Formats: sequence, structure tokens, C-alpha cells
Amino acid sequence: MDVTSDGTRAVIGSWGYVGGWVNRIDLVDLTDPQVLSSIDPGVISIQELDIAPDDSFGIVTGSIDGLVSKFTLDPFKIIGTTEGWGLGGLYGGSPQDVHIDATGTVAVQPMFYGDFLLSVDVTGDVPELIETIASPENPDGPGFLRHHGISLSEWDNDTILATADATSGVVPYVTVASLSGLFETTVLDAPGQPESVDITCDGTRAVVETSAGLMWIDMQASPPMVLNASFGDARSDKYSTSTVAFSPDGAWLFVGGGAIIDVYDATTDPPTWKSSIEQENMNVATLPCQPVSLSTKGDSVEVAVDIKPRSCPNPLKVNTNSVVPVAILGSKDLDVHDIDPATIQLEGVSPRHWKVRDVATPYDADTMQGDCFDCTKKGRDGFPDLILKFKTRDIVKAIGPVKDLKYGDYLPLELTGALTDGTAIWGDDVVRIIKKKKYSKKWIKKWLFSWLQEIKKEKKGKTFYIEKKDKVCYFKGKTKVAPQV
Repeated sequence: MDVTSDGTRAVIGSWGYVGGWVNRIDLVDLTDPQVLSSIDPGVISIQELDIAPDDSFGIVTGSIDGLVSKFTLDPFKIIGTTEGWGLGGLYGGSPQDVHIDATGTVAVQPMFYGDFLLSVDVTGDVPELIETIASPENPDGPGFLRHHGISLSEWDNDTILATADATSGVVPYVTVASLSGLFETTVLDAPGQPESVDITCDGTRAVVETSAGLMWIDMQASPPMVLNASFGDARSDKYSTSTVAFSPDGAWLFVGGGAIIDVYDATTDPPTWKSSIEQENMNVATLPCQPVSLSTKGDSVEVAVDIKPRSCPNPLKVNTNSVVPVAILGSKDLDVHDIDPATIQLEGVSPRHWKVRDVATPYDADTMQGDCFDCTKKGRDGFPDLILKFKTRDIVKAIGPVKDLKYGDYLPLELTGALTDGTAIWGDDVVRIIKKKKYSKKWIKKWLFSWLQEIKKEKKGKTFYIEKKDKVCYFKGKTKVAPQV
């Protein structure tokens, strides 16, 4: 089950035998509770589903056939189903939980019969596999951990918590992974068999429900660490319907399973139990995080931006499919935890991932950038920075045709976004265009002839150079060394 960001509708998946086999997903009106529409999910044995942050679509997984479908809410219909990931294993790997990132472009999911987590491109009609993230070794051995529940931090769009699955006995572990590879995958000890998991919208805390109680995790630590192994009762049951969910503002925690939903005050560290709601077949949905609109309130604030931190100048290789790191640099006047990463755009392009880490020092803490040649290679300054990763091809597409740009041209890029209180922020930095050079056949022939002539004259291992149109190409013996530009 999942709820739309405005709280007016929910999508509920059902699979099982109730006077006949049921396999469907329902769109439910929450303002006047009733089923608006029902559709076949295109998968067998619905395991989990998730709605994108903008409510335009959702993803549903099937644990028996290994398929994954994408559906729209307006109209409510399936628009595409995978043919399986082709990764082998029983039941096509049996995909389990699913979580769509804050940008609505990537989803992550664990595999019941696979030693890996998946990142999936959900921008097209049919979800497509991007890559697998290897599972850590099972500390109790042999083999690797397999997972059931998963949550992706919507604050940094990068940190993953996945609960280890128990095929026999108890596997008391929680895996912490990075979607972008910013840090190595680690394993946290759990007091019992873990199941459901959720991360606060501000990315500071997480809760994991285990058979022995609720875990409280510090997500700001690197790597994340357990603050309290069991601060409250678990509500897991034999049907694996237990869930945990934070309110969008992180003030409340809901723990549901069986016939009880526990309500906790999450402003305390760890959360404090306040009350319980009792009713048959209780469950809770993970509530969507609410991005802040740039038009809400406050004057705009300039922030220090560093493209490719510690590079000077900042190269932009327009002919590659690489990733461009961009840092919003923290200072005594700016705590980057106050920034809403989901609002950040570079030339209108949203980041794929983000993370907080101290990586660089602003060029000038008072005046930011001076001109297009101002940059710095200075490293950490003791203030956390917000690191965002953008696809190069997305940036190139946003800035327009690169054929008109020459190798070595400087181009300013503007970044915009907002603080969590709605205050607009902006900043800019300059990139140096790097593109493949094209040489005429005539020039290449002359260059090769000169090179071969010099090779004949020089002894093996002796260094020499050839000057051609103010360019110097260095060689050492018969081994070519990259030209100096």
C-alpha cells in the first residue's frame, strides 16, 4: 500500500485466496473512502508497490514471476511490464520491496533469491535495469546476505537501508549501501530478524522493525550507526504485513502489524511511545516526503557552488556519459542540512544522487566567484558540504548544441534550489569545455611522418619532442606519452 503526496488517494495491492484467487491493485479515494478502480498488476503475487513523489506513476513487484510493472494513476492503468531482469535464480530472483527516489527517475529493490540489490531506471514505460549492487557477505556465513525490505533516503537520494531476509532461522543484519558508491557497503547488527524499514525525510534518523524490537539508527554518522537496538515493541506477524512509517515532518512514527498500530513521538531520541490503535488487519503506508516550493517565502540567498570539487579549472567532458559532481559548500553561515536537495537544479537539471560530506573550501567565502578563471583546489574546511551528482548528458542537453562551443571555452552554469523553510537559493560556477578534437587527414599524415622520422633518429629510451603549430607532443622511445595541451 502507498499514499499519494496530497493524502487524497491510495493504491493497495492484493494477492491471495479469498473465495477465489485475488491478484489486483486498487485505487482508493481517501476523502470519501471507496475503491475508484481496480486493475490487473501484470505480475503474479504482488509483493510491494510504491508511488512516485509527483504522484504520476507507481511501480509494483511480483515475487513469484520476477516481473515488475509500471502504472499511472491518471488514468489508472498498467503501461509497461518487464520481461524479468534475466539475472537467473528461482522465481526470476523474486523482487521484493521497492522504493522510488526523490526525482522519480530511479527505483531500488532487493531480490529474495539474489545476492544483490538493484537500481532501476523508471523514466520509460517499461522499467529497465541500471546496475546491481553486490550484497555483503553473511557474517554468519557461508554466502551473501539476501534482502526483503528496503528504504532509500529521499534526503540524499543515495543511502540505502535493506533488511536481510531469513530463509531459515534468523539473519539479524541490516545492510547499508550507497546507490552512487560514495561509501562502501556495510552491515549493522540487529537484535532480531529485521523486516520493515523507513528513513526520515530529513535523512537524519531511521527505524528498522525486528522480531526483537525497534532499532533506532543515526543516518548522519558515516557509516550509519545504531543508537538504540530496541526502543519499542515490534508488531511483526507471520504474514509479513508489519510496517513502519514516519510522518513527512518526522515528528511521528507509526508502527503497524496484526491488529495494532503504535504511535510514537519521534522528536525525542529515541522515539517515545504515546498510544496504540487496535483494529483487525492493521497496516501503515510509508508517507511521502514533501518537497519545498521555491515560491513559498523568503528572499533568495547566494551559496558557494563548486563543480568538480578540488579541480581547477572545472572540466566538462561533453562527449562522455560520465557523472558530474557539484558541491554546495557549507560555511559558518550555511548548514547544508537546511537545504532541500529535491529542489536543486543545475541549468534546470535535477541531480540523480546526493550526499553530505566535507570535500572543499569556497574560493572566496565573502564574494563567491570573482570571474570565470577563479577557482580553487583547496580541500576540506571543517564544514559539511552537499554533494550532488548530475548526468553529463543531461547537462549537455540543457545547455544546448555543443557544436558551437570550442575546446577550452569557459561556460557559467547556474544552480537554483531552496532551503527547507522555502527560502530560495542560487549560486554558479564555471566549467571548461572539453571535447574531442578533430584533425585533418593532411595534418595527421604530416604528424605521423615526422614522428616516424624522429623515431629512426633517436635511440631507444631517449626523450625528444616535435613542435607542430605551437603544440608540443612528447615521446619516450617508442612509447607515446599523452600530448601536453
